[in-house]
Formats: sequence, C-alpha cells, structure tokens
Amino acid sequence: MFFILISSIVIIVGLIMFKMEWGDESPFIFMIIGIVILFLSLLILPLERCDNRSKIFKYEAMKESLAIARDSGDDIEKAAVLNSIIATNQKLASAKYWNESMWFDWYIVDEWANLPPLR
Repeated sequence: MFFILISSIVIIVGLIMFKMEWGDESPFIFMIIGIVILFLSLLILPLERCDNRSKIFKYEAMKESLAIARDSGDDIEKAAVLNSIIATNQKLASAKYWNESMWFDWYIVDEWANLPPLR
C-alpha cells in the first residue's frame, strides 16, 4: 500500500505541474516515475503473496522435520534442525512485524504471519 500511495502522490504532482503548464519536461518525468512505481508495486504484490504462501508449506515441513529429529538420537541432526528453527522463527517474527504495519499489510499473507513459532 505504501508504494501505491507514493506512486499516486507522484502522479498527482506530475498532473498538477502539467496543468500549471510547467515549462520543461518535469511533469512528464514525475508521471513516468509514478507510473513505474505503481506498475512495480502492483507486479510485486501477487509475487510476494505467493512467496508467503510457499513459506507456510515450508513451515509445515519444518514442523514435521522437527518431530522426526526429536525422535532420533543424532545430535548433529538436532543441531541442524535447531538452526533451521531459529531461521524460520526469525522470518516469522519479521512477517508478524511487517504484517502489523499499515504500509505493508497487503504484501504479507495473514496465515503466514499468524503461525505460532516453532519450539
């Protein structure tokens, strides 16, 4: 939402400058920059949401791996799984933080941000 808002403001500034008959190409530059930002933000939105949905499946796979590693007696495997748990929980905490902000809420899938941390 942040980028959509910024691009809209830049496009509006370009249109105002165009209506005021600004002497150079500044209005067109503002409008082109705004349109590019808007295009990229709308392009990134579904890609980011798909990536977040794939993280949900990775989370479930990690949960299963954690259960298997707890049953095995291998300390090296337990240490590797522990490192993966830490990385997953860090990504989850970041998603929760950004999902609560009003600027990036659209980009983070709520199902991903509301998952409990792995233990």
